[in-house]
Amino acid sequence: MFYQNQARSLWVMVVVFLLTTAASVAAQNSESLATISTPEIAARKNVRQTEISDLKKNFSEAIATLKRELLSSPDNPILYNNLGAAYARQQKFDEAATALEKAIALKPDFPNAFYNLSIVYDHLERYEEALAAVQKAVALAPANEDSYVEMCQLYLAMKKFKEAVPCYEALIKRQSPNIKSRSFYGIALIQSNQYEKAFAVLKENTELFPDKAVTHNALGLLYFKKKKYKQAIENFNRALEINADFEPARYNLALTQILVNDKDSALKQYVLLKNSNSSFAEPLYRFIYRDKIVYAGK
Repeated sequence: MFYQNQARSLWVMVVVFLLTTAASVAAQNSESLATISTPEIAARKNVRQTEISDLKKNFSEAIATLKRELLSSPDNPILYNNLGAAYARQQKFDEAATALEKAIALKPDFPNAFYNLSIVYDHLERYEEALAAVQKAVALAPANEDSYVEMCQLYLAMKKFKEAVPCYEALIKRQSPNIKSRSFYGIALIQSNQYEKAFAVLKENTELFPDKAVTHNALGLLYFKKKKYKQAIENFNRALEINADFEPARYNLALTQILVNDKDSALKQYVLLKNSNSSFAEPLYRFIYRDKIVYAGK
């Protein structure tokens, strides 16, 4: 059974896939590389339960019930795993980590507990430990696709692109065509500077999933990285035609417009983002007016 964690998510394009934030790429030669929908390291999907039909929606009650059961079964790793899941759902990640670590101490070959602990550790920004935990989950249960997906996402989010690329290649072979995995694979290839291979993958994505904004956004980023700004703008606009609320594409479009000296159009995108997402709007404002802003100490 799975226990969905609604605290944070990886992708804005499809709810079940988790939701995205954009990650700014460093400025280079006065050009600010576009951002893209990438997995946020602290954003994860599911907390896994074992041998329990469903934790109650009242998580405080669930925690109290599990603690009572542990009084009579103090060496039950399943109860500790589920206690960790309940704490995680309440965003009490320190308590969740303690419970899951206890589950693993009692049962060192417990893949579900390692998977859950990975999720909890990355919420706590203990990223290397999160990766080690999910690697252990994969080693113990290699057929479990969720753990494999989590491992690939962590490689990508932690900028371990050399590991992310083969991880996604192996994952894609195991799956039917999957927009999430294929898009993340394309991103890993871009970040590894494997542009020709990335183009082949991302172009195929637009053919397999023509009505998904993220596919055109990712292809636009590749064109941006190759300084083919006209094609980048076309793809970012296409993403927004598909989904006008897909903010990463709007931010990327505005950055590209700035680079081709179309600040008026970029300002229109800024106004839209200002009303929907300040985390995109604020850096965009600085890019638009970077020649007019005076910073303290300069």
